[in-house]
Amino acid sequence: HGIPTELLRAQADRIGIPLHTVDLTPKGDMEDYSAAMDRAVRRYREEGVTHFIFGDIFLHDVRSYREKQLSPYGITVVEPLWGKSSAEIMREFLASGLQTVIVTTTADRLGRDFIGRRIDETFVRDLPDGVDVCGENGEYHTFCYAGGPFRTPVQFALGEPLQRSYPVKLDDGTALLPNDRYPLEKETFRLYYTPLSDEQSGFTVWVEDSDGQAVELEFDFNADNDKEDGYGTE
Repeated sequence: HGIPTELLRAQADRIGIPLHTVDLTPKGDMEDYSAAMDRAVRRYREEGVTHFIFGDIFLHDVRSYREKQLSPYGITVVEPLWGKSSAEIMREFLASGLQTVIVTTTADRLGRDFIGRRIDETFVRDLPDGVDVCGENGEYHTFCYAGGPFRTPVQFALGEPLQRSYPVKLDDGTALLPNDRYPLEKETFRLYYTPLSDEQSGFTVWVEDSDGQAVELEFDFNADNDKEDGYGTE
């Protein structure tokens, strides 16, 4: 999300909780991620931790991934928001007094004018149709800096927004190249794509089974207001 580590440490200090950062060097790819998370989970397991808490709302593939990865360590995944509606969670958030600023958006869902906005009733009203009010599909990410458990606010300043583009990727981080073939190791997969411009764009994916039967999947972006930044198919 582009939040500096020192601000994360300031959050933990103002709330009064410990913070353990996970280093994803040298490459920051899925291999480094898996190795770093293995070390982190083993450390907490040795300290007697048996449950990890996450804030997922309704993305079944994300929850299943967490459970699959943590189950071998004897870690139970706890999802306190699961089953609630995004609208209900947003109402609870607004009533909590927490103060949060938007720091990242998916460009084809929310424009750069949303960067730097605080989450309040006006923000909720201004969200375009099709955008989850809690950003559960990755439409936006935030930095929480005051209110609720914060003893004092975290001081910060926003820089100039940057736009970055990314290739089409599988949920394991594999970047897909044009006209190439990739094995799918599981029945359900997600594709992630962020276009560079506001012009209409898209791509086509062919999924072929072991019997040679193929299905063509076409994805279009920015053609209308009903856009998606991540897709899953079985």
